[in-house]
Amino acid sequence: MKLLVNVTPLTPPLTGIGHYTRQLLIQLLMNPEFSQEIEDIKGFDVLRVYNREELTQLLGMASGVNSGHSDSAETTTRAEVKQSLLYTLLQSLKPYIKKIPYARVLKNKLMQRSSGLLLDRYQDYIYWEPNYVMQAFEGKSLATIYDLSHIHYPEYHPKERVAELNKGLELTLAQANRLVSISQFSQQQILEQWSPDQSVDLVFPAVDASFYQIDDAQCIAVKQKYQLPERYVLSVATLEPRKNFVGLIQAYAELPDSLRQDFPLVLAGTRGWLTDDLERVLAPLVERGEVRYLGYVAQADMPALYQGAELMAYVSFYEGYGMPIAESMAAGTAVVTSDCTSMPEVAGGCAELVDPHSQNSIRDGLHRMLTDEGGRQRRAEEGKQRALNWSWQQSASRLMSSFRALSN
Repeated sequence: MKLLVNVTPLTPPLTGIGHYTRQLLIQLLMNPEFSQEIEDIKGFDVLRVYNREELTQLLGMASGVNSGHSDSAETTTRAEVKQSLLYTLLQSLKPYIKKIPYARVLKNKLMQRSSGLLLDRYQDYIYWEPNYVMQAFEGKSLATIYDLSHIHYPEYHPKERVAELNKGLELTLAQANRLVSISQFSQQQILEQWSPDQSVDLVFPAVDASFYQIDDAQCIAVKQKYQLPERYVLSVATLEPRKNFVGLIQAYAELPDSLRQDFPLVLAGTRGWLTDDLERVLAPLVERGEVRYLGYVAQADMPALYQGAELMAYVSFYEGYGMPIAESMAAGTAVVTSDCTSMPEVAGGCAELVDPHSQNSIRDGLHRMLTDEGGRQRRAEEGKQRALNWSWQQSASRLMSSFRALSN
């Protein structure tokens, strides 16, 4: 089979969709179980089409897949430098781009116009769109839809994004031969919302191997790098309303003074949108040193950041999956998370569940876990055992089954 993949989600800094896309592509390119079955694989973005070797470089791995090149280390270094420079440039431009009216709409119109010219040459390929909205394509195709939060909670998104997703998903549903979802919860929501004619396959996310293999030296180095306290509560997500950071911080502020002093709250994630309410409740706790906001944290530091925490709190209102739950469990850290949408499915009975709409419920859940060291340790061990069942190889095998169904 021949595959064509939209690699726009690989633009740094990677979001959850970017990591999902990257890990599955690594398996398709590097794992012999799959790569030998794939006659060719190409990536594309708004600028160009990437061949197999260029796609490998884009993923930040050694170049020369099936090519026999001897200069792979040098090429990888160049690729990593380019990726680092691109990330720095994008980070510096991001605040200005966000202020441009309809910047997102313009970007997508440019993508559609460019991809229309690029994709006409590859009608005999199977096109995988890993990010909701497909580009126009006449050949066989499938698309990954992660959640329907823009439908069920439109108030948590910029209006421009809601309109864009609603319009774009009309094309996806009309064009895709199959759909992919990332949890049983999201799969059921897709079926109830649209009753699509296509099959809706399940390709669960997994956790990178680095989250299972963390030594004390890594934890010490990360704590020193970010000037973290010996013990802390961690929460990881983009700062946006759906993640319910306001509820978490207000609940945390109601904990006894002694607990807040013993377990400062550390937030990790880029600033998103509609954060005015969050900034208001966050400011006084930051001033008192009870909350630390780290901003974007390099992916290489995330496993140790999770493991160094006494507890990870993730009390989102709505998730299609909830990767921080899975990553925390793999790193051996206990979790407090929401009792709704996909989060209980991911936790699998190995986390403390709370009602994200109840400040009292969040506060009590945090209090129980922070005051019961034995219970916290049991949750951590249960979560670690559950996480051992996940692998990107299994996820890629599911995706390959979807491709095979289209290639027959």
